[in-house]
Amino acid sequence: MFFIQQGFSQDWPAFANRIVTQTAGIKAGDVVWISCGTTGLPLAEQIAAEVHRKGANPQIAMTTDVEQKAMLYDKPEANLADFPDYFIQWQKQLDYMITITPQVENSKSLYGNVDPKRMALLGSNVERLLSELAANTHYSDIAISLPSKEIPSITGIDLATYEKMHWAAASADYTKIASSGKKIMNLLKGAKNVKLTTQDGTNLSFSMGDRLVFADDGILTEEERNSEVMYARYALLPGGFLDFAPLESSVNGTVVIEKARCNYGPMKGVSFTVKNGVISNFKAKEGGACFEKEMEPHTGDKNTISTLNLGLNPEMKVIQTEKIDFHPLVAAGYMSLSIGGNNSQYNGKVVASGGHTFPLIKATLEIDGKVVVKDGKIME
Repeated sequence: MFFIQQGFSQDWPAFANRIVTQTAGIKAGDVVWISCGTTGLPLAEQIAAEVHRKGANPQIAMTTDVEQKAMLYDKPEANLADFPDYFIQWQKQLDYMITITPQVENSKSLYGNVDPKRMALLGSNVERLLSELAANTHYSDIAISLPSKEIPSITGIDLATYEKMHWAAASADYTKIASSGKKIMNLLKGAKNVKLTTQDGTNLSFSMGDRLVFADDGILTEEERNSEVMYARYALLPGGFLDFAPLESSVNGTVVIEKARCNYGPMKGVSFTVKNGVISNFKAKEGGACFEKEMEPHTGDKNTISTLNLGLNPEMKVIQTEKIDFHPLVAAGYMSLSIGGNNSQYNGKVVASGGHTFPLIKATLEIDGKVVVKDGKIME
């Protein structure tokens, strides 16, 4: 079990010990890659120290705003789509990859003004990369999210409220989260008739077929660490969500979203239809031009429904008011819908160089006649 007590966010040695010992179960001889930005370095170095104490082998890799800016704006366009074979060779040697976010200090200023064509080139090999990693690596992946000072400026939430919620979610009852997630996961597997609606007006139906469903509960069990499926070897802290791909050709209906975001800005009054998994008639009262500009340079099945997520962590909350639009991935009952690629791990058929994720607030999810989420609340 993973716990953080109130005010524990700065107790990096104890935090690192729990990650290495309880969350990951790192042992002597393991090779551990630790990726961070400048904000995460205090935690990264303590994790590396704990890895050494276990008799294992750590390596810290740092991302900075300076080098990211050079990649995003200055790297020759001809090289943006180079396939990173070197990266796969490195990953073959790993037993664990630990990623600490945020990895940059000013993501909005860095990523908010990048030419979408450059972003499309950077993302052109994502699906191939994921497929190569899934086939040729065996490492377990732990993603640790630290509170970001940019979140309040982007979402409108008060910093103190956000930080308190973040650490409460990190120290939630993960045994209960795992139990809740497993029940819903078992219902989703092979489901023939799934209905998804929201108070805003979304109304979708789909089936699951042989598609995989992944449950993250913030803990890596021995069974998960030894799984042949890459996404099964994944843990997020704070954690707690289900991640799954429907049979894309079975998805039909309409999507209506009052508030969304595009490139860090508001996108309001969104609606589109879905027929056999493909979206059309996209409209937005505000921010629609941003979406069109973002999606235009991408290739492949970029307008096809790919994945859905359901948050499971009761300590993380969705807050939507006139001034606040805060909907973290792991918030219990929060759902999101993505378009783009899903062929790397879900048994999916969608291949695309990029996509977009839409928030589904106060959703109701019904699986083969059983309501498991009602108006954004998970049913016990």
